This record gives sequence, structure tokens and C-alpha cells, in this order.
Amino acid sequence: MNAMRLPGRLSTTLRHSGASRSPEGAGKLDSGLRRNDYAEISAFAGRRRLCKTISRLPWFAGLAILALALLLGACATDAGSEPLQSDEMSAAASATPAQTEQAAPAAADAAADTGSTASTAATSLTGAPAARITDIRFGKHDDFERLVIDFATDEESARAVPHWRIEKAAGEGVVRIHLPTTTETAFTDAQLADKFTWFTHVYVVRAPDRSLFVDVFIPGAYQLRVQELRNPLRLAIDVAPGGTETYVLPATTEHTALIAPRPGATIHGTLTVSGYSRHFEGNNVIILQDSEGNELARAVTTATDYIETWGFFATQLTVPAATGSGMLLVGDFDAKDGEFEGVTIPVQFGGP
Repeated sequence: MNAMRLPGRLSTTLRHSGASRSPEGAGKLDSGLRRNDYAEISAFAGRRRLCKTISRLPWFAGLAILALALLLGACATDAGSEPLQSDEMSAAASATPAQTEQAAPAAADAAADTGSTASTAATSLTGAPAARITDIRFGKHDDFERLVIDFATDEESARAVPHWRIEKAAGEGVVRIHLPTTTETAFTDAQLADKFTWFTHVYVVRAPDRSLFVDVFIPGAYQLRVQELRNPLRLAIDVAPGGTETYVLPATTEHTALIAPRPGATIHGTLTVSGYSRHFEGNNVIILQDSEGNELARAVTTATDYIETWGFFATQLTVPAATGSGMLLVGDFDAKDGEFEGVTIPVQFGGP
């Protein structure tokens, strides 16, 4: 797959402040708000003598053709049906050094809440409409793949997508789209590895503050482009190759996705276990075993949701001083037969 040219890589975060955006196709956003001005065409009015009107018919005809061409061009950029082509995209955003520095305190809070390892984030929650996710769609193109989050809002005049903040941590293989004013969703998850190269899993998850975030699993080094589009309101995330590095992705089963630790991780001291699940009543049992299957530690925690969508959970285990290999089990026991259902990954003990 050939790498597409994107308007810059997302180093750690992107953000949207909730301000109204220009219509699709209205230019690029660099570090600020740079966009093309709108062209306004005023209708000609006035009374002319018949002879002057006839003499100027070619001139008026040319003007009419020009106005019609501009009008059709404006309508074409607002079509918005999938699949979308790269030249239809309206904007790209990237965090500037100033934005990153100002947002550092907010990032620490976000990481603590959702187990993210991203070091920075940018937030702006002023005046954003509450919204819900109506669908998440996917498109495959020659040089990139696209994920589209469709939104609906009760404000009919809303001209911008809801607030969003995107985090990516180096080498983690997970892009997290925080949606702090979005609390409802009609879409919960999808497994895409058999259809797409750069999307393997997508989950909509209830955050601890009851808002939603969307996690996208990406198996290798990538470039990222994010754009806001209208009619309908939607957020487009484009992914293209960005190198040769591959990532160890989170382990998943039908009802559990384990974000941390990853399979094969070396653990010691205090271990933070985080992810999301859909077990009954949000129950999650975490068990650490040695290589013989003996239980070394256990914890129980409750996820933030399990009915409407995936629920986030996080807890900590004290890892005994040991060496060698072991297993970490994260899931729940079946109410009927008592069998364990969930993720089981190998881990390495890091010693004292």
C-alpha cells in the first residue's frame, strides 16, 4: 500500500473547540483557522431598455453560466455520501506546540480516568451541543482507510460536530476519540480485521464521567488525518501507512477488551489492569496465576456500563516478587456452569 500524503502527523492529540466550521471543501485548517472565503454572487436587478438588453445578451449569458458553475460546485461539496474521496475532505487539524503545552494538565486527568498513556490532550468544552452517535461507517480507498462517526443533535441549527479530543500513544496501536458531550450511541462495536488493513476493532465505550469515547485498534505505524464534515454532522478519521513498525494490540474476546497490560508484558510492583467489557451487571474478575496455574492475586471491579454499550473498568493488583512466566485472566464466571469467560494473556514476572 502506498503512503498517502497527509497534512502532518498527529503527534499526540487533536482537538475541536466546538466553534462553527466552514462547509466541506472550504479549505484546510493548519494550526489555526485558515480557510477559503465564500464567494457571494449577487443577482442582477434593474430595468434596461430593450435595445440595451439585447445588445448585452452575450455578456449576461456568460455571467449566468459562471454563476451556475459556482452554484453547482458549492452543492457538490455538500453531498457527503459514502464512499468519500480524498479530494472531498474539508479540513485537517494538528496540535501546535502552544496547544500541547497549555493542555498538559488536562491530559493527566484524562489518562487517569481511562487508562490512556497519552501524555497530552487539548480540551475546550464551551458551548458544545449534546449529541448522540447514530452510526459508525467505514470506507476503503487506494491509499487510506476511513472511519466516519455520524452524529445527531437536538439543535437543528447546529453547524459543527460535537466536541472531540483524540489521543494516540506511541507504539500503543490504539487511537482514542474522546466525545465529552456525547452520551448516547446506536453503535457499539465492530471487528474489521478480515475486511480492512488498518482497522481491526472499533469499540464505543462509556467513560467514568458517563460520556463516550471510541477506541480504534490499528496494528502498525500509521499516519492520521481528522476532519469535520456536515450534512450529516460527522467526524472522519483517515489512516494510512506510516512506517514498518507493528504493534501488540489489546487482547479481546466476545465480552472483554484488555487495554493494559498487553500480552507478553513484564509486570512487577503494582499492576494497573484496564479495559472495557459487557459482562452481566458489569462484573469483572482479574486473576494473576503463576506458570502452574496457582492463583497469586485477585481483584474484582465493576465496569461503567454493560447494557447500552461497553463499560470501562480499571483496578490494581499487587504483583508478588517472582521471576518466570505467568498468566493474567480478565473476565467473569458464567452464571450457569461457572466457566471463566474472558481474556487470558501470558505475562512475565519482573522479579523483586
